[in-house]
Amino acid sequence: MIRLCWLSCLLAPCLLQPAEAADARQEIVIVHFGDSTCITSYLPETQGVEAVLNDRLSAFYKHQKIVSHNVAAGGDYIRQFLDSGRYKKSVKDKIPHVVIALIRYGHNDQKHCEPVEFKRHLEEFCDLLTTDYPGIQIILETNTWVDPEHHAVDPETSVKLNERMNSVWAVVRQLAEERKYPLIEIYERKKRETEAGNWDQRIRNQKLSQEKFAKPILDGSKDGDMKDVPGWFYDNHPNANGVKIIADEEFKTITGLWPKALPAGHQEDDRR
Repeated sequence: MIRLCWLSCLLAPCLLQPAEAADARQEIVIVHFGDSTCITSYLPETQGVEAVLNDRLSAFYKHQKIVSHNVAAGGDYIRQFLDSGRYKKSVKDKIPHVVIALIRYGHNDQKHCEPVEFKRHLEEFCDLLTTDYPGIQIILETNTWVDPEHHAVDPETSVKLNERMNSVWAVVRQLAEERKYPLIEIYERKKRETEAGNWDQRIRNQKLSQEKFAKPILDGSKDGDMKDVPGWFYDNHPNANGVKIIADEEFKTITGLWPKALPAGHQEDDRR
């Protein structure tokens, strides 16, 4: 009897390991790719887009275990992400299984290349993800739109910025249409929210915040003192409210595509 108990204790971990491994492979892994407007490292982790979206998706798909990663970085663009080796180090070598990729590049890419080159870089990145993660669901996103009334002293500057950024998002829309990728229209959603009165979507000017208050100002708490200071509203990074808007658009798109359950994709073992 003692020997049987001892043998059972010895075998128990071995018996549990395959089940635990199976559970890990059944996780629905979602990865956000992008720049500082996506990683929002100035916000608490619980207010990041991956956390906000994961909470909402987990509540919607109660029978599935959803895990979200955000591998975005400040100042990043596709060419830098790939050529620096960060994609291999932060994604391929660390995350064996990805079901959904939310790709939000373009804001910084347009500073380094022309739209036609940006499209080639975006195509290359999507092809790489498809090769490394067979069965992955790629979703493209537009991004920056700013409120002319609250962005700069001269509204004309904001109008020109929106026109320039929309030419970048036109590339994203074109690729989504060509490849039949789902598209999340953050640019248009931000515009609609602002027109409906929900304009406070961005943090305040970081340089002025540090000079005046010695800390980042992430909301309208200091607008009473600073609203007439030139450049106070001049920043493109989303605050907590802006992130909620983005996550809501992502949530609506994802649940619209898969109203009953998220796809499982190919598991790690299938790729070996």
